[in-house]
Amino acid sequence: MLSSIGRLVLVFTLVVLAPTNPQSYDPEVFLVTSLFVCLSSTLVFAAQLLLPPLSGDRRVRLLLGEARRELSRADGGRARHLAPEEAAFRDAARIEQILTANGPSAIDDQMAGTAMRCFDQAAALRRCRAELDRVGQGPLAVAAQAAREALTRRNSGVILAAAEALHQSAARSDLSASAAIAALIAASVAFAPSQSPADSSQGKRP
Repeated sequence: MLSSIGRLVLVFTLVVLAPTNPQSYDPEVFLVTSLFVCLSSTLVFAAQLLLPPLSGDRRVRLLLGEARRELSRADGGRARHLAPEEAAFRDAARIEQILTANGPSAIDDQMAGTAMRCFDQAAALRRCRAELDRVGQGPLAVAAQAAREALTRRNSGVILAAAEALHQSAARSDLSASAAIAALIAASVAFAPSQSPADSSQGKRP
C-alpha cells in the first residue's frame, strides 16, 4: 500500500502542480482537471491493490517467451529494425530482468541456461545476416544465399558446411569474407546440441 501511494504521489503531484504559462485562471478547467486527476489516481490505486502482481516465475516465463519469439523473428530475417549492437544491448537488459525476476532468490539454472542460449542464438543470427548482407553481392551472392538458408535450419554441421563453401568461393574469387565466415562459425557453436550435466560428467571419466 505504501509503495502504491508513493507511485501516485510521484506521478500525479507533478501533474496537479505543473504550472502553465500563461495561466488560464479558468475555474471550469481547474475543476475538470482536478476531477480527472483524482479519478485516475483512485483507479490506479484500486488496481494496484486489487490486481495481484506477477510472480517471479511468471515474469521469467513471459521473458523467455519473448526471447523465443525474438529468436524466431531473427531466424526468419524479419527483425532488422535494430542494429546488431543495439539488439545486443537490449538483450543484456532482458537478461538482467530474467536474473532478477525472483528478487534475492536465484532462478532455476535450467531456465537461466535456456534464456542465455536463446539470446546467444539470436545474437549469432543477427551478426551472420549483417555480415552476409555485406558480402552477398557479386561473385559471393550464391554462397551467401546458401549460408542464409543454412542458418534457417539451425543445424551446426550445416552452418559449418556453409562457412566452408563461402570460404572456398571467396578464395576462388580472390575476395575477403573472413568476418562472415567467423560469424558463421560462431553461429554453429551457438546452435550446437547442448550437453547435459550428466553427459558432461560421463565424458570426463577416463
